[in-house]
Amino acid sequence: VDFLPKNFEDIARDATKMQDVLTNRILSIARKNRLAPRSSPNTSPRTTASSVQSGDSLTTRERLQKLANGGLSRSSSNNSASPRSASSGSSGRSSGTERKHPVSVVAIGTSTGGPVALQKVVTKLPATFPVPILLIQHMPATFTPAFAERLNALSAIKVKEAEDGDVLQPGCAYLAPGGKQMLVGNRGGRASISILDGDERLTYKPSVDLTFGSVSKSFPGKVLSIVLTGMGADGKEGCRLMKSSGSTVWTQTEATCVVYGMPMAVDKAGYSDKSLDINDVAEQLVNRLT
Repeated sequence: VDFLPKNFEDIARDATKMQDVLTNRILSIARKNRLAPRSSPNTSPRTTASSVQSGDSLTTRERLQKLANGGLSRSSSNNSASPRSASSGSSGRSSGTERKHPVSVVAIGTSTGGPVALQKVVTKLPATFPVPILLIQHMPATFTPAFAERLNALSAIKVKEAEDGDVLQPGCAYLAPGGKQMLVGNRGGRASISILDGDERLTYKPSVDLTFGSVSKSFPGKVLSIVLTGMGADGKEGCRLMKSSGSTVWTQTEATCVVYGMPMAVDKAGYSDKSLDINDVAEQLVNRLT
C-alpha cells in the first residue's frame, strides 16, 4: 500500500521524526480502508499465519539441533534432527556475570541498521586483531560484494566476502554472501567456511542462527558472539547454542539500535552477558582480546 525508504542514517539521527511519519502513514491508510469488505467468515487468517510461523520456527530449530549434534552437510540437509536437544543440561539463562574464557573467533549478526553498525565496529579494530571475525548481515546477494569491499577499504583489518573453503585467519573478517548460508567446520584440523545454497524454507539467507549454531559447535566455549540492531529474532536460537556450549553473548543497547528486535529477543531470553552502546563495541572487543 505504501512504503518508507530505508535510509538508516536518517532514521538513526532523528528516530522520533521517523516514528511520527510512520504513525501518520498507518493512520491515513487505516482511515482510507475503514469501509473495506471484511474477510469471509470461512477464512481464518490467524490460524494460517500461526501455522506458517510455527512451521518456519520448527524448521530452524531442527536445523540448529542438527548442527549441534553432528553438523549440516549438502547431502544431509533434509535428514531429521536428532531428538537430543542442543540445550540439554542448560537453561541458557544468563547469570548476569560474564564468564571470561579463551576466544578463538568473534561472530557478529545483524539486520536492519546493520551496515552502519558494522562499520562503526569493524573500522575501529586494529590490524593486529588476534582472531577471525564472522559477519552475518541480512542483505541481498547483489550488495554483499560491494559492502565487503567498502568495509575493507575503511578498515585496518582485512574484510572479504566469504567463499567456500576459506580457512579462518586472525585479523580477517568474513562477510556471509547474500542469498547463501555460511557455516563453519573443521577440514583437516583447520577451521574453514562452507557456503551453502539458501534453503527456501528459511526466511533469512544468510541466517544468523545457522552460522552461530555451526561456529558454536566448531569452537565450543570459545566464541564471542554479538547481536546488533535488526528486525525479528534471527540469532536468538544461535545464542541459545552459544550459551549451552559455554560461549559469550553480547547485544547492542536499545538506545543505539535502529530497530531493537534481534537484540531484544536475545535479551528477553536471558542469553546476553552484556549490553553495549554500538560506539563501545570495538573498544570492548579490543580490551577483551588484546
